[in-house]
Amino acid sequence: ALTVTDASQGQGLGTILLALLIWLARQKGIETLRGVIQQSNDRMIAWMQRLGATIEYSSDGVVIADLAVQAFVPANGSYLARLFQRLDTLNVGPPEDLVPTHPHHTILSQRRS
Repeated sequence: ALTVTDASQGQGLGTILLALLIWLARQKGIETLRGVIQQSNDRMIAWMQRLGATIEYSSDGVVIADLAVQAFVPANGSYLARLFQRLDTLNVGPPEDLVPTHPHHTILSQRRS
């Protein structure tokens, strides 16, 4: 699970974490990041929609957001695009024990308390 506490929101931490997750997923050939988001978290759902994730509302109070990472391209000049550029210049591979090897594992989950 990945949570940015209310006190830390709006400071770019979630964007940094998402950029790193997408970058790691691409390095490992993972096709999709799946977010499990509470339906009441309109801000997170809207962000995932802006990023191009497919959104599915379920009957149990959560939203499933699937982001196709291999096809994902952040907007030119965006903070996310700049983070990707920095990650690409590091010229290092992802730690093998951090990323699942199955291309459809859920590695992004969000829960609000």
